[in-house]
Amino acid sequence: MRSSLRALVHPVRAASALRARLLRRWAQPEPVLIRAAGAYWAESDRSEERRDLSHWRGVGRWGEAEWLDIGRRNLARYRRLVAATEDAGPVGRLLEWGPGGGANAVAFASVASSLVGVDISAANLAECARQAAGAGGAPFTPICIDPDRPESIAERLPHGVDGVLSTAVFQHFPSAAYGARVLGTLARVLRAGGRGLVQIRYEGDSAAFRSKHRDYARHAVTFTSHGIEEFWQAVERAGLVPLWVELEPHAHYAYYAFQRP
Repeated sequence: MRSSLRALVHPVRAASALRARLLRRWAQPEPVLIRAAGAYWAESDRSEERRDLSHWRGVGRWGEAEWLDIGRRNLARYRRLVAATEDAGPVGRLLEWGPGGGANAVAFASVASSLVGVDISAANLAECARQAAGAGGAPFTPICIDPDRPESIAERLPHGVDGVLSTAVFQHFPSAAYGARVLGTLARVLRAGGRGLVQIRYEGDSAAFRSKHRDYARHAVTFTSHGIEEFWQAVERAGLVPLWVELEPHAHYAYYAFQRP
């Protein structure tokens, strides 16, 4: 029996090792992928496809009801996060990484004291600011960053924030390593006791959602995925305390709620 198991295990390990070697050989360097991602999302003001992917109101899939539902569902998740923490206080100052067309900003404008949007796309930030202003409520501060320096946001927010939010963004990052950099940055700007909600795409058993390593523009929609346990551990490595994870299997989405101790 043991010899039979070894006969089965060794080919699997060999295949995995071969795949890893091929990926290393054919993968484009991280700086190349980061620049490609920056160029891709900079097209939001000129490409309807980019605006649709960035969730602009009234563009592509996003009719009024569908667009408003994005923010409503994420606000409901965030309220569950608040209820799960000992200090179930107000949302306070909320940072959203990758606010796109502003669906979350509009929903959170009535409950946050202020909103900060961080993005590599100036066009997305301008549209988000326009939508947030129309919604009234919390003031919105846009911060456009260099894709090469996600950590620079910590310098722009010396007083920190009370909460962080990022949905439909980590799946478009140029790599899982880049996502870890952003997660670490979110941890640094989050005040003690602050809460966060981040959504990623998990690979599962689907080859379609497997992380890509070259040709960013061709694969931007499904470029980066994570293992469910892997991202939970990434949250812990960032110095945060994961509280729960919620799955949407039809889209391979996983929402992670956490708190900074």
